Amino acid sequence: MEIQRKCQWCGKPFIAHTMVTRYCSKSCNEKAYKEKKRKQRLQAYEERQNEQPMQEVGIVGSKLYLSPAETATLLGISRATIYRHMAVGIIRALQLRGRTIIRKSDIEKMFDNAPDYKKRNYGRKQTALYYTTNEVLEKYQIQKKTLYRRCKLYNIPKVEEGSRVFYNRSLIDKYFADLAEDINPASYYTPEQVMEKYNMSRNAVITFALRHNIPRINRHHEVYYSRAHIDAIKEKQEKLNPDYYTYDEITKKYGLTKINISYYVNKYDIKRFKQGSRTMVLRSEFDKVYTEHRDGTYTPKKREKKSDMAKETFVIPEGYYSSEQISTTYQMNRKTICRLCRENDIPKISHGGFNYYEQLSVDRFFAKYKAADNIKEWIGAEQMEEIYGMSKDARCSFVHRHKIPSRVVYGKVQYSKDHIDIIRNGGFDQREKYYSVTEAMEKYGIRRDDVYNYARYNSIRKMHHGKSMFLLKEDFDKVMAEKSGI
Repeated sequence: MEIQRKCQWCGKPFIAHTMVTRYCSKSCNEKAYKEKKRKQRLQAYEERQNEQPMQEVGIVGSKLYLSPAETATLLGISRATIYRHMAVGIIRALQLRGRTIIRKSDIEKMFDNAPDYKKRNYGRKQTALYYTTNEVLEKYQIQKKTLYRRCKLYNIPKVEEGSRVFYNRSLIDKYFADLAEDINPASYYTPEQVMEKYNMSRNAVITFALRHNIPRINRHHEVYYSRAHIDAIKEKQEKLNPDYYTYDEITKKYGLTKINISYYVNKYDIKRFKQGSRTMVLRSEFDKVYTEHRDGTYTPKKREKKSDMAKETFVIPEGYYSSEQISTTYQMNRKTICRLCRENDIPKISHGGFNYYEQLSVDRFFAKYKAADNIKEWIGAEQMEEIYGMSKDARCSFVHRHKIPSRVVYGKVQYSKDHIDIIRNGGFDQREKYYSVTEAMEKYGIRRDDVYNYARYNSIRKMHHGKSMFLLKEDFDKVMAEKSGI
């Protein structure tokens, strides 16, 4: 049986196969069922609200003594706030066998002697004028990140009032004034103008500006480059020295590829220099080398050796250390020293491929790597494990627990043997008069818990050294004698 019907939920026509089908799909059926249940719950809630009588103010107002909950209802605040006011003495209360009672007349007296109302002050001075964030963004046509960056750069404070932020108007106008100035088109190029005038791609323009440190300004998400600087560099590049070839000129004249030209220039040490993106090669030398090389008559020229007297000796500047001096003082390799100085911005000067670091900054930073002078003997990690029979984890735990002095010598960790021996031997005066917990266990054949119980419940004099406990032999022997006599 097929019946043409209209869905009671979505309104679409569909073919029903029973007389009671009202929905076109399972989805519409579920949605209609949920809507029906929602209406039933809403109707039940409204019926319960109508059945419950409205709370009358007189029920609380007629009482002379109130509970904290009733006081909270009367004042329209939370019960926790009432308890805080009672704790600081704002509201007087009386406790009677677990019940807290507040006199209503005391609540009313609070309003009789109430101080004058003062408007909350969020930090804005009445004598100064302020911008909101949106006002700054709209006036100078900038983004929020630009506002935040400039405020951090020029230390412009912000004042917060709730969810709103204000900035001092005079400081904003002072440090943001350059953003409001109009760009003089006679003094600046846009990237598109540079691309069009000099036939460059956008990436080439960006690389050119970075390589030559072209002054630029950013204005409203646009970049402007100094016209005078770009024109000066480009004009200089365009003026070619007639005594020099470019690679393109050599290719046209001799039919050589760039690889062939580079071979001749590098192998025969032909004089050249860089002019912008071009490599300029001396005409006379290249013509001579290529012609003689092609004819087989070329004789390589002898390179003059520089005399040892011509070498200049560089003297380390006063107030600076060389890497070797730091390496010798703190017993580190040069690679580690260069890395630490680079990561921590130690001031330096460079000459001839060597770095020299400021003495004051080096002494201040590397002081923590310098070992104590009073330690006479040091042992390595492997020696410590072998001498004292420790595993690697036991060694690390022992060194950390007892704070054994250590140092790093050319990447190898060493520990103070004197401190290790002191800790291993007890580490305090008259050690021979005391038992350690282990020694007491071995002598009397008792458990560790028994040793601690005897020390706790008897008058045994103890000494704590580090995290270890030591018991006076005289007192412990006396207690054990009494225990054995029983």
